[in-house]
Formats: sequence, structure tokens, C-alpha cells
Amino acid sequence: MLLREAGYSILSITEHHPGIEDIDILELALKNNSLIITFDKDFGELVFLGNRKKTSVILLRFKPESITYIFERLRKTLAAIESIKEPFFTVVESDKIRIRNL
Repeated sequence: MLLREAGYSILSITEHHPGIEDIDILELALKNNSLIITFDKDFGELVFLGNRKKTSVILLRFKPESITYIFERLRKTLAAIESIKEPFFTVVESDKIRIRNL
């Protein structure tokens, strides 16, 4: 995984917790002070409608053309959020990044 090679600490749900429910992923991220990176739009509902605004989420909303493309979009996003200390919800599209503090 390119993020690991770049020095990021990654816990892959598909590697370590396959089949875990989204709500449990939010709890796991909160417990480990981690952020969630996902293509799953359900996390928007969980965070905003479910009022679970303590865990930061990066929602990827673009066509995953390649692993390298995903990595480059994430690298730019992680640089943009680097100084944010409060929980946030970020939507990454092919041409823009929208960051909303929770």
C-alpha cells in the first residue's frame, strides 16, 4: 500500500476486520484516534444524521482510475488537513477538496 510506503500508519479494515459494520468502524477509529478514508457514502449519514461527529472522515468521491491516482489525491488531501486539530468531514473529488469541521 502506497500510504504505508509513504510512512503513514494504516489499519486496513479489509485486512484486519473484514465484514465489520460501519458504526463499529467509527468506534474503532475514535478509540484509536484515527481517521477514516473511504469510498462509502454511508459514513456521511452516520456522521451527520447519526450525530457521530467525533471521528474524522475522508470520503473519496471520484472514479478510482488507479492506485497511483488515489494515492496522489490522498497525498494532497492529507497535506490540506495536516494542521486541523478538530474532527472534520472531507469530501475529495477529482477536481476539489471540501473540508468541513465537525
